[in-house]
Amino acid sequence: MTFPQILSTCAVSLALAAPAFADDHAHAGHEAAVRAAVMDYFEGGSDGDRARIDRAFQTDVGEMFIRRTGEDGRDYVEAMNLGVFAERIARPSPVERSGEIVEIRIVDDAMAFAHFSFTTPDRQFDDFFVLYLINNEWKIVTKAFTVEALEE
Repeated sequence: MTFPQILSTCAVSLALAAPAFADDHAHAGHEAAVRAAVMDYFEGGSDGDRARIDRAFQTDVGEMFIRRTGEDGRDYVEAMNLGVFAERIARPSPVERSGEIVEIRIVDDAMAFAHFSFTTPDRQFDDFFVLYLINNEWKIVTKAFTVEALEE
């Protein structure tokens, strides 16, 4: 193969790969924005920063789901509007918390799933979020979680 042929082959290969690199870059940008929304929820709730909490949630229509066990021992699911939940967590947390994002998945650059895990001195929480890209902002529209008591 001659040098011009090698150059031509490299140019074609790079041209074909360029859209994939662009998609990876856009995908990485979405992942960073989803990460920021999840951290606005967690850190805003820890600090009682209502502006960060509101930035994280779609408070007008979003829902949070809580699995509960009634006095009769039967399980049920309770729903709460994210605006109501945001209001409840908009004060500094009285307990030390540490957490991490376990997983983020972006779907069609318009929807995302995030799993966030955090602990307090006596409990382990696993939050699961569905986010949508709304007016160029990632917003949590659904939150569901589990909680377990930690053994001392």
